[in-house]
Amino acid sequence: MAATGLMRPLLTVAMALCVIGAIDSALDGAWDQVVLFAATLLLIAAAVVARHPKRRALTLREDLSDWLRSRSELTGEPVEVLADRAVAAHRAGLTGLEDPP
Repeated sequence: MAATGLMRPLLTVAMALCVIGAIDSALDGAWDQVVLFAATLLLIAAAVVARHPKRRALTLREDLSDWLRSRSELTGEPVEVLADRAVAAHRAGLTGLEDPP
């Protein structure tokens, strides 16, 4: 699951539906469904917390994205690490500075 700007609102709606379903099931006395809705709610909440990026996403050209994926497969490094290093190298080339201020 990619962390996108659209994903968090969709997961939030899914959590709200789980809360509504759990309340409705509790009112009907269907405790097994309450447990299922609660478990689903916890899993979705964990996904929101785990997948929410700590930084903004960048949109890359398709050729750069393809290069990152193929380079990742070749070296075994995660795409994120390669992208971080490529952006840092580009910035160092533009500014002449090795480390960010």
